[in-house]
Amino acid sequence: MPNFKKGERVFVPSRNVYGAVVKGGKKMIDVAYDGMDINGCRTILSISADRVETSTEPLPADKESHPAMAYTVTKYKEHKELSEDCPAISAVVCKDGVPIINVSNSGHGGCNMYYQGEGFTHEDVKEFKSSVRAAYVQFGQENPFEPADSWVQWAGELRNLGVSLEDEIKADIESWRKLKG
Repeated sequence: MPNFKKGERVFVPSRNVYGAVVKGGKKMIDVAYDGMDINGCRTILSISADRVETSTEPLPADKESHPAMAYTVTKYKEHKELSEDCPAISAVVCKDGVPIINVSNSGHGGCNMYYQGEGFTHEDVKEFKSSVRAAYVQFGQENPFEPADSWVQWAGELRNLGVSLEDEIKADIESWRKLKG
């Protein structure tokens, strides 16, 4: 019997879809795949592990090409015990695999804090934020508020599950439209 792990890429033959494991296991697993449900949320499929195959098929996040994709996030951790008004997080932003920015949020309702790593400058932080803002504008957010904060969360939680930045931004725009009515 297969034992799937979070982030593993899979193929679901009965649905003819590729996705990534959100919750692993030997019996039942949850798989995120392209598409939205009627509420504009990412589609999650709970399925028996023996009905899923491992896959190396590229997912949407692998196919994106814009300056923000030169950046990745490592050491992403949500500190639930500290989170009050927003997620308390810590993370490291890398450019071309090199750690350049330390990110933190205390979880008390403010925006993330960005500190350049050793050997880097505030200009590196500005370049990162500028390239992320450009991606958000390119994908339809006309005047994004703190897009780097959203990007860090996407890169830390969803990118390795194959969720493209474009899809995440569009889902975010749709959820805001529904809130506004």
